[in-house]
Amino acid sequence: MRRSIRIRAALAVLASAAALGILAGGAAAKPSTTPQPQVSTDPSLFPTFNQSVSDYVVRCQPSNQVEVSVSTPPNTKASVDGGPQRKGNFTETVSLNAGQSFDVTFTAPRKTATKYFIRCLPSDFPAFTASRNGSTQAEWYAVTPNLFSAPSGTSRQYAAFFDNNGVPVWWMKSSGSSVPLDAKLLPNGHVAWLRFFGSGGPTGAEEYTLSGSTVRTLDTVGSGADHHDIQLLPNGNYLYLAWEPVPKGLQQKVRGGIKGSNVVMTINHGD
Repeated sequence: MRRSIRIRAALAVLASAAALGILAGGAAAKPSTTPQPQVSTDPSLFPTFNQSVSDYVVRCQPSNQVEVSVSTPPNTKASVDGGPQRKGNFTETVSLNAGQSFDVTFTAPRKTATKYFIRCLPSDFPAFTASRNGSTQAEWYAVTPNLFSAPSGTSRQYAAFFDNNGVPVWWMKSSGSSVPLDAKLLPNGHVAWLRFFGSGGPTGAEEYTLSGSTVRTLDTVGSGADHHDIQLLPNGNYLYLAWEPVPKGLQQKVRGGIKGSNVVMTINHGD
């Protein structure tokens, strides 16, 4: 059955976007000679189907039609999008919109049914690549877009959660024309990010439930919020940085340095 995009309850640990893992040692496993379930789609799945991977995406737009080809092992049945169970090789077409998903379920005698979830990416979701070389440091990764540029037809407004196979399993656009920065899962189970408006400077933060409902917007008093971090404290208050003008008196002292002092460090703007 098709449904809006969701993220399973296992979502508990997030890390900033990072390289996915370290190469694991050991001898290579022998290839199995037992027939395995197979799924392919047109448009194509990401990643290529592997029975150890449960979540996939497909760019179903602009047609909103996905052709699903399934091959079952002996004594195994499969259903697509909640349809009837079938054996062997067959193809079905699923209609869905961006943000919706469907599942392919394999059922074998005396075994628990195995579900694979396929989600439809929006047409303006940024292009991405991912590869996994071994064990990962986290189960989920929070990702925000390139701050400065995007190809034509691509939005810079998506915050997304990727699983440890490099698959986006949750995404949402920032409000208005803002670009989301420093997206994270808060201790209360909500999602938050800081908003950036380009030359106008960053202004405040947004907090949402995982289902997409607005919880609150936040901003500093006076000058705007800096876009590098936001934290929810145990007492329910929020901690993040703000831009504050340097007083003229301090500017004059810093600009020329203090007479007789020694230089201990030089910091360039590009560092």
